[in-house]
Amino acid sequence: MNLLVVSSVFLSLATAAAAEAAPPTDADLAACLGETGENLAVMSQLKRGMKPADAAAVFPGADKLDKYNFAKVKAAGCAGATTFELHYQKDRKSGEILLYNAVIEFSKSLTADEDFYKRLTAILVTKYGPLKDDKAVAKKILTWGTKLGVAQLSTLGKTYPFKLSAPLAK
Repeated sequence: MNLLVVSSVFLSLATAAAAEAAPPTDADLAACLGETGENLAVMSQLKRGMKPADAAAVFPGADKLDKYNFAKVKAAGCAGATTFELHYQKDRKSGEILLYNAVIEFSKSLTADEDFYKRLTAILVTKYGPLKDDKAVAKKILTWGTKLGVAQLSTLGKTYPFKLSAPLAK
């Protein structure tokens, strides 16, 4: 193989590795999630019961629902996150489709980063309180009951991203 070709391949691999963003810092995570309270800071403008059009005023595209009444929008204001999923449900009384909860999906590249997971877990324990299941951290399924509903951080394994599902204030 030509030395020039080998050099070009090596340079492109090095550039691709350098182009991957560094994991979010603790300050980045705290700004996204908030350090106290049950609401996620990045979702603070969303309220349970909002109509899709109202949610779209906060996150453009939040009114583009799939057949299951979920909307996926590009994450903004949350370092390390790639997507926000907004989950809507049909109101039993009015029949309207209304916002129920939100999910932050983090970059897949962070799933294998144990330091990121430890820091994220520490921030969530500070925010929501201690875990009742001692094996939850090892299983990577952390669940808290809050006054607003259930908050959960989970992943299906190293090839799937972390997802943080959180209730919204009414």
